[in-house]
Amino acid sequence: YIAKQSTLSGPVGFNIINAESPITTSDTTFVTDTTSEGPSVVHAIHDTEFMPGYPNPFTVEVTIRYQLTGSATVNAAIYDITGKIVRTLVSAKQLPGLYSIIWNGKDNTGNKVPPGTYLYCIRTGDHVITRELVLAR
Repeated sequence: YIAKQSTLSGPVGFNIINAESPITTSDTTFVTDTTSEGPSVVHAIHDTEFMPGYPNPFTVEVTIRYQLTGSATVNAAIYDITGKIVRTLVSAKQLPGLYSIIWNGKDNTGNKVPPGTYLYCIRTGDHVITRELVLAR
């Protein structure tokens, strides 16, 4: 469902992307997704691969996977649709490798969150990727 992939120079903002395939970068790239209302642009991380959250929608837990080709400080979190942080998943320096994060649908205090749309955001330095998750209990 990815309509276009191009090389981009300089900083750029980000929005939600609903791509079914992984995003792989060897340079800074952006992906335009025309499956949602209007195009969405995402600024991907250098030399990193992101796989979509699976399953999505989910009822119990969802797995978020990404691969780093170099060491990086990674911050990953779940946000509600208003942008409020729901759960911090990762905040650490990580070595190159394949990583999986499992989110069990709970907030930072251990309470189950209500069904709905959530965003997961992974940051390394000034690079960010954000994708949508749907919790359907």
